[in-house]
Amino acid sequence: MQETINVVKLHCKKIDGKDDVVVSVDWKYTLSDGVDEVSTVIPNNLIISVDIEDFIPFNELTEEKVIRWIKLNHHMESIKSYAEKALENKKNPTYEKSLPWGS
Repeated sequence: MQETINVVKLHCKKIDGKDDVVVSVDWKYTLSDGVDEVSTVIPNNLIISVDIEDFIPFNELTEEKVIRWIKLNHHMESIKSYAEKALENKKNPTYEKSLPWGS
């Protein structure tokens, strides 16, 4: 299984005199088995505690750093498990049938 995390949007605030402090992130999680894939966008979900000692100016952020924040602040195994179930449902979806005894 191939997992991918993509940063979609950064939400910022001014905090303690610092401009453009990232406080949350919209991100997309994708799981692929090489044939089929499922993905979900997780909006405005990551609340980052601001530690001024570890502050990184906005223009010095990298996607890799933000993805590390995401991984540190989310239970990735639960997200992967949910995606695996969605992928299985995509391959073998449920469907409705008429009752065997009529209406």
